[in-house]
This record gives sequence, structure tokens and C-alpha cells, in this order.
Amino acid sequence: MIALVVDGEPVLGAIGNPATGLCVCGAVGHGVQVDGDPGLGWQHAGDRLRLLVSRSEWQRGEWRHAAAAGCEALPMGSVAYKLALVAAGGADATWTRHPKHEWDVAAGAALVRAAGGEVWLPHGGALHWNAARPRLPSFAAARAGVRPRLAAL
Repeated sequence: MIALVVDGEPVLGAIGNPATGLCVCGAVGHGVQVDGDPGLGWQHAGDRLRLLVSRSEWQRGEWRHAAAAGCEALPMGSVAYKLALVAAGGADATWTRHPKHEWDVAAGAALVRAAGGEVWLPHGGALHWNAARPRLPSFAAARAGVRPRLAAL
């Protein structure tokens, strides 16, 4: 993964996953290019939100409420890959409840934004990139129009 942050905003990103053959590249204002298949074979999604969650958070039971809140949750590793899948249309959103370093999410944040989606701090406040302490307390990312549906989580 690689990102370009300009004036505190991630504007260009690329994430590749050789194991799955997926590569997503994009820039804010120019859209995204997807090489490979971002499909994840969702079992029961229908009109439910397809939410990618941390495997460790899932194992600790932090996402048990997802089904009741209208989500189909799929646990997986790599926050960058989850963001790439959201940008590529393979999922509706991803959200982590625990701190992440900027370098783990900047490329994915740029891709989600390039695809017309949003990246935000679930507990409020503004995202600050290239900060003296490059750690985000938590964050959420979603394709366009999904953020209001995630509010219940």
C-alpha cells in the first residue's frame, strides 16, 4: 500500500493484495480503478449493510450487535485491505473500535474518498493526517450514502 497526503488530506492511494489478485488505485476527484475481483461471496446480505470488521474485535465479541443493527459482518485481517474492498464495492463499510496508525489507513482512506465515500471518527472530532502523533483513536469508512445507516452502531 502507498498513499499521498497533501495539506493533511489523503488524496491518492494504491493497495494490492497478491494473495487475492486484487489491486485498487485511485485519487480524489479521479475515481478508482479496480483490477481483480472484490467480491466476497456474501451469504445473506440482501439489503443488509455489508460490514468488514477486525478478526480480533470479532473474536472478543465486540460485533455481536451487528446482525441486530441490520448488518452482515465479515471478520478479516488487514485494515488496509478492508478499506480497499469498500472502495472497490466489495463491502459497504468498515469500522474499527481501536487505534490505528495513519500509515495503516491513509492509502485506504484516499481510496474510499476517491470512490465517493466517507472516512470519519465515530466518536466525533476531525481526522488529522500527518500529525505529530500519527495514531487515529478509531475510524469508520463507508461508501457514499451509508454513514447515516451506521449511526445505530
